[in-house]
Amino acid sequence: MFTVGIDISSTKFDVAIFDGKKFKHFVFKQSYDEFNEFLDVIKNINDEYMIAMESTGTYHLALKQFLNEKGISVLILHPYSLKNFMRSFNHSKTDKIDSKNIAKAIYILREYAIRSSEPDDLILELRNLLRARKNIAKSLASLKIHL
Repeated sequence: MFTVGIDISSTKFDVAIFDGKKFKHFVFKQSYDEFNEFLDVIKNINDEYMIAMESTGTYHLALKQFLNEKGISVLILHPYSLKNFMRSFNHSKTDKIDSKNIAKAIYILREYAIRSSEPDDLILELRNLLRARKNIAKSLASLKIHL
């Protein structure tokens, strides 16, 4: 079993593919063309694989949706739990190291991994509206203080 760890940011994502012994590292941009390049890479894995990425608020959603539309399930990891787990591997923090640690964590815990489901579009829209409301309320409170 191969595990694929993805560390994702606003402009790129680092991918580490782990076979239990060694890693292969790739970097892709956050674009549809690069999503397809990543898809080509994982299609060349000649074994079962499990893909995992950290929940990043919104950065991970486009890639996750792309993969789901291609019939590929993705394990979404809670950032706090992942941070605590990765602390035991390495104290350095780079995108490359994070992607490797995600792949390693899933390799170790693969028997216990449960595929998660993201909320549907309506829930995501509601979440975004609530965040916007919170920001407006915060700005309003700040303006009242300045007056």
